Amino acid sequence: RSLMLNKKILNLLNKIKNKKVSALMSQMIFKEKKTKYAKQSWLPHQDNSYPKNKNGHYITINIFMNKSTKKNGTLYILNKSHKYGIFKYGRKISYREKDLRPGNIVLTNKFKKTDLNFNKGDMLILHGNLIHGSHPNNSNYSRPLYSISYMVKGEKFISGLNAQRKELN
Repeated sequence: RSLMLNKKILNLLNKIKNKKVSALMSQMIFKEKKTKYAKQSWLPHQDNSYPKNKNGHYITINIFMNKSTKKNGTLYILNKSHKYGIFKYGRKISYREKDLRPGNIVLTNKFKKTDLNFNKGDMLILHGNLIHGSHPNNSNYSRPLYSISYMVKGEKFISGLNAQRKELN
């Protein structure tokens, strides 16, 4: 919780949005080597397709706890897709899914796909409308990351049954 409410992170996000933000929720995504979930690959999706903030003020940050490459399940983005709001998507279970392919899938090929590589300790800030996904972990090392979601204070959003998002600060 202290990392979610870290003043440096909050100040950076306040500056980016030019408004005060609140932490909403966090989760660890492990992609632990040689486990069922190592093979999990998130479909191309928009994080804001879950809380559905109509003003596009949902933000996710990911802090990488280990090196992240395509081989161990790094993230990819569809460049500039955040500029077009929430796309139509196919609703998909994103927790306890059976096919290891979670994410409210957005089907589009109008954007360039870019794989992102990270070092341990790197932080990625994602606009909630940016289409992104991840590769499966086909390596002998894990790809844990700590993911935290934020929203501009006072903005409306859907809490979610599993996520149970709520303003914390």
